[in-house]
Formats: sequence, structure tokens, C-alpha cells
Amino acid sequence: MAEGRQLVLDLGHRAAFGRDDFLVAPGNSDAVDWIDRWPAWPGHALAIFGPPGCGKSHLVHVFALRAQARVIAPAEVTTAKPLSDAQRATVTASLKQAVGRAVTVTETVDPAILGGLIVKVGSRMVDGSLKSKLQRLERAMKGNG
Repeated sequence: MAEGRQLVLDLGHRAAFGRDDFLVAPGNSDAVDWIDRWPAWPGHALAIFGPPGCGKSHLVHVFALRAQARVIAPAEVTTAKPLSDAQRATVTASLKQAVGRAVTVTETVDPAILGGLIVKVGSRMVDGSLKSKLQRLERAMKGNG
């Protein structure tokens, strides 16, 4: 193989969100124990938190399968000024269609983006802000884009 070339292997992909697919480790064993205790929880809700990649999303799917619940996708929307009720409804409906399931939208106002939207759903982000568009235009005009 020539130096600097990478061999690409199409090994396929299988979504594996079952309980048996989850690797229990010291850093997540407490969360797994709580999921396994359902429905004998002392309250009506459970909050699981941790760094990216620790298995929170996987555990949500494990719980959803066990409890016959639906997973609601969290979405973060950043705008330059607050959304109107009509805009909020349009954004929420568009995200629901794009993601293919219910979403809950958290809004942040950041005047520095000048206009447009920045949308984050899970690990995906779409930056449609006016600030980013102007930055891309500036780079292109300088020949760096």
C-alpha cells in the first residue's frame, strides 16, 4: 500500500441499542443499575449525565425499549433575537420532520450571530447564521475559502 493512502473497508453498520449491546464499565455502572431497577424507582424521573461518548444516548434507548417509551430528540436553536410563537412552531415542526421523531427545542439568543439560526441536534450542527455566511464570504474573497 502506498504511503499516505488509507484502505477503506465497508464493514456495514448495525444500530445496537439493546441492553446486551451496552458495555458496562465503572464510570457508568450506577446509571445502568438505575435503568435496570425501572419501574421500581423512588420517583417519576431519572437524570443521567456525563461526558460525551459515555453511553447516555444508548441508555436512553435501552430504557425506551424496556418502558415502551419514545425517545424525544433534544435540539438547541440559537438565534440573534427571540423567536415568535409562529417561528418556534415552524422550527419545531421542521426539526421533527428532519429528525424523524419528536423534538424538544431549547432556545438561546445570541445577538453576535447577526441573524439566521444555528441548530444542534445530538452530534449534528447546522450553522445558518448570518455571521458564518459573512465569514465564509470574506474567506472566499480573500482566496482562502
